[in-house]
Amino acid sequence: MISRAKKYVALLNGSSRDKEFADFAGNKGFTYDPIYFDTTAAISMSL
Repeated sequence: MISRAKKYVALLNGSSRDKEFADFAGNKGFTYDPIYFDTTAAISMSL
């Protein structure tokens, strides 16, 4: 069964990895909604 649940991905503001992850998702055939954070600590606190 394929999950149709909405996917969220935490990304750091100003990171160069945004484009890399977008390319990866496109190549693997999934979509996501990015949520941007200023620090890795803020990402951890959001979990």
